[in-house]
Amino acid sequence: IYYHQRTPHPKKVEEAFDATYLPFDDLLSKSDFIVLIIPHTPETE
Repeated sequence: IYYHQRTPHPKKVEEAFDATYLPFDDLLSKSDFIVLIIPHTPETE
């Protein structure tokens, strides 16, 4: 799993989920598809 957010998770969490933090541009170039998981609020609508 590749992921991006403002602050990377601690390495212990990444290892538990086999996840790798990537800068946004790298995430876009390495991914076949992207899933956005965000809260449904007026700001994100």
